[in-house]
Amino acid sequence: MERVFPDARFIHLVRNGVDVAESARRRWQARPSLAYLVRKALFLRWVGVRHGLKYVWRWLRNTGSESSQLWGPHYPGMENDVTESPLLHVCARQWRACTQSALDALGEYPDNRIFRLRYEQFVTDPGTVNRLADFLGMTAPDSMLGYHRANIEDTFVGRGRRRLTDAEQRAIRPILRPSQNQLGYQH
Repeated sequence: MERVFPDARFIHLVRNGVDVAESARRRWQARPSLAYLVRKALFLRWVGVRHGLKYVWRWLRNTGSESSQLWGPHYPGMENDVTESPLLHVCARQWRACTQSALDALGEYPDNRIFRLRYEQFVTDPGTVNRLADFLGMTAPDSMLGYHRANIEDTFVGRGRRRLTDAEQRAIRPILRPSQNQLGYQH
């Protein structure tokens, strides 16, 4: 990255691991709806045809196989965990692996090149848009602020903590704790 973009700045968006684990478990268990597949296809047009074709090929190849049950980013040992651990634990490990990977990679850069943004703050504080724009050396257009006010909701903040039982939260806490602590989340 450094060789190609020596002046790159990074936006590190994080979200509470309890909320992510609950949300990921729901996505793992959901059958893809037509609306979800259309949204995914529309997203894939932005990431490129080649990536989109790889996604479709992988989906077609794995349909009906054991690996088709894996959802989201893969971490080492995930295939085994899916067969031996509760799904919520796998989702918590998935969040931890992704979060730790980002923290490790960003640890190579000085703080002035990283904008650390909590999802919870972003969805509740429209002023975050201005701070993000300042970090990028630009002024946030009124249309961005208007879009944020009109479309961004805090519906999912705390959702995992509301939906998971106390026992489920206690069970995943040891998995999440190191990264949660590093990010400043209490639990």
